[in-house]
Amino acid sequence: SIQCGLNETAYDEFYHKFRSAICRRLRKKGDTIDWFLNDDGEGDEGGQVLLEDEILSPTFEDIIILWCLEKINPLLPKQVSKAYDEQLQDDKTSLKGLQEEIFKNIPDLLQDCEISVQDVTALK
Repeated sequence: SIQCGLNETAYDEFYHKFRSAICRRLRKKGDTIDWFLNDDGEGDEGGQVLLEDEILSPTFEDIIILWCLEKINPLLPKQVSKAYDEQLQDDKTSLKGLQEEIFKNIPDLLQDCEISVQDVTALK
């Protein structure tokens, strides 16, 4: 199990290790998936044999980034959403496309998270 106990310079390395761990678990052509449902939502008795290697979809790439951010700090996904809102409004921009920039800026984003938590605590 991968856990995140990082210093400020290791965020990008953590992302790459986390992503690699997922990639190693992708199914290969010929693997049988016993719970797989076909297009009509029915299960095939004995499972479904994959006709090609599994790949990471663009959506799954973004989910991996969200998981990493959440493991670093549960408040980071929301902070990234706020910090990169304008760029992410563009349909051509994804978290994966911003990954290097986001992970480079995690120390600043974490500081913003701390400020947000302190603001909420002060309001109580």
